[in-house]
Amino acid sequence: MPQPREEPVVVRIDEFWGMSEGERKSVDAVTCATVGLMSGVYAVISARVTEPGEVRRFDHVILGKTRLPVGPCPNERLGMVEFLLPATVPSDPPAPEILRRLASGREVDLVVVDDEGREHEATIGPEDVDRAMLRSTRTCIRNYHAFVNTGDEPVNTIFSPKPLGPGEATFSGCGGYNPLEHDPNLELHRPGRRVLFCGAPAVITGEGTRSSHEKPNLALSADLMECDPRFMGAFRTSAGYENIAGVASAIALTPETEPLLDVKHEDCTLPVVRIEDRSPLTETDYGAVWKDEEVRWDPGACEGCDRCALEEVCPYPYGTIKDGECFHCGLCVSVCPAVSADLGEVPTGDGTVEVIARESSAFKAKKLMEKAVEAVEEGLLEPLEPSQR
Repeated sequence: MPQPREEPVVVRIDEFWGMSEGERKSVDAVTCATVGLMSGVYAVISARVTEPGEVRRFDHVILGKTRLPVGPCPNERLGMVEFLLPATVPSDPPAPEILRRLASGREVDLVVVDDEGREHEATIGPEDVDRAMLRSTRTCIRNYHAFVNTGDEPVNTIFSPKPLGPGEATFSGCGGYNPLEHDPNLELHRPGRRVLFCGAPAVITGEGTRSSHEKPNLALSADLMECDPRFMGAFRTSAGYENIAGVASAIALTPETEPLLDVKHEDCTLPVVRIEDRSPLTETDYGAVWKDEEVRWDPGACEGCDRCALEEVCPYPYGTIKDGECFHCGLCVSVCPAVSADLGEVPTGDGTVEVIARESSAFKAKKLMEKAVEAVEEGLLEPLEPSQR
């Protein structure tokens, strides 16, 4: 009689695609993930900012020049403030960077104004935070969009790291890596089940806003202080900073799930829309755009420019391809001879246009899949099965 395996055999979905039928028989679960710009994220933070009894209650919080409401609990005379921080609220530093700093164990400066108008400067770090909940109104959207500028003028938009010029395209979404491409009817990703949200164990609370049969998405809740900074943070777009987030899940390999897990990039529809009004142009698939998932850097081709164009255009604040820390959006391909990647092209109905950047990272999605593999092996994440309700 064969001995039962002590640990489950878990693989990334890109590894699963390359396996033979015989190799798949040893697999227990497959991890999937998507990482990219996801604006529907916010945090509820409760932290001590004064001594007990010093303030009756607080009125609002100021981050940079941005005023944030407190509550819903007043925490009267406890010296604690509770406030909501949307990832898209304008602030200095950017709100996504504040979330990343807290998750990294770093401190954040803020000003808290009490109900008598007095300002209290505070610096909060992990030891000051009583609770920090990371929530999403919608994440992990299936089949997002490619955006094309069909006009005559550049467009400032959150969907492009630079003004999107006439005849240029960008896109969002990790295609076949996205967990919901393998669960389009949300039969596995149900309320109460666990996934990883920005690297932290998270609970699915339901479908997110604007979720539909064609484009389902998830609402999630996790502990901000357990998040992995690699899968969160700020990304500069031509219309301001946006939020990076990642979602991963593990799907049990069963006769019911195997056909769905075989869905690859080229099997995933990518709608193409006008950036001006999001009206549909045509559609393609993610195989047409996820050609080179990684941007390549050739130090030998570097011309040693006095002002490095690569560094100047990079929208990722945490490092470039030169130092090994990169989002792999591909924007630098057009400005630096030492950088190369095939970003693909999308149809418009009248022809095709080249992709100049992507706002999702298949490279980081693979890293998040690896973290999900470890989470299953450590018992932190349970593979989703069809029978679970």
